[in-house]
Amino acid sequence: METREYGRDINNDLILQQDARLYSWLWKTCVKPILEKRAELTSGEAEANMKPRIWWIGTGAASSLPFHAAGIYDRAASEGLESCLSRSISSYTPSIKSLIHARTAATKVSLSPTQKRTLVIATMPTTPGHSALAGASLEAHVIRGIVSQTWAVESQVHPTASQVLEKILSSDVVHFACYGSSDSLDPSQSHLLLRKNDVEDKTVDRLTVSALHEANTKAESWLAYLPACSTAEVKVKSLTDESLHLTSAFQMAGFAHVIGSLRPADDAICVQVAKHFYSFLIDKEDSTDQN
Repeated sequence: METREYGRDINNDLILQQDARLYSWLWKTCVKPILEKRAELTSGEAEANMKPRIWWIGTGAASSLPFHAAGIYDRAASEGLESCLSRSISSYTPSIKSLIHARTAATKVSLSPTQKRTLVIATMPTTPGHSALAGASLEAHVIRGIVSQTWAVESQVHPTASQVLEKILSSDVVHFACYGSSDSLDPSQSHLLLRKNDVEDKTVDRLTVSALHEANTKAESWLAYLPACSTAEVKVKSLTDESLHLTSAFQMAGFAHVIGSLRPADDAICVQVAKHFYSFLIDKEDSTDQN
């Protein structure tokens, strides 16, 4: 299976078994008790029968745990099928302060009746020193087909970090179809892999967390979509409470909403997820909760 993290081959069966155990344990020990307690506290309220909106804040060793995916998915299990996905709408935030910052930014996002959202899609079908991403171009094509009648779309193929950063500062939505890397020594150097403009096109360019922290996006910056691997992961154990990764960097740069990945991401699955996400977004844009 091709992933967007150094093109490594991954044993699907082993990963599925390990994930199933993790999801089950996380559901029983953490997520289910929290959801049950919340249901108890909100009993009788008007929204009690609706899926609750929950922002998860993982600290320390829990900073990269997939709370949203917790559940029992084994049909043979005596407990039966149950999961966080079926009972709540989950998001993540590094801290309460970051959540307030993001929700404040969301309230500033407004469009006039005649104004279109602007979307920039940065794709890296090939990356120096890495396996080709066959799905990158397809992903961009699929997204354009879904949103082009509603939004203004610009595609960048094999862009440099500076080219992408320039567009980030003036766009409502940015989408990356490329490799990502979480730096295990210095999380401020975690980055998306792009490409420098050189004669032979063999030099990787890196859009780093530190560069994003120095950026100043426009007030209308709304959504950053980062399907690359580990864009929401911190690998430095001593800095897990800092939540310093690409997803939080885009949030602090001014984007109201950021979609990232806690794990390696399958190239083909990224295309399908993007298709469903943007289809739903365009269909529900007028009624979507902007916050």
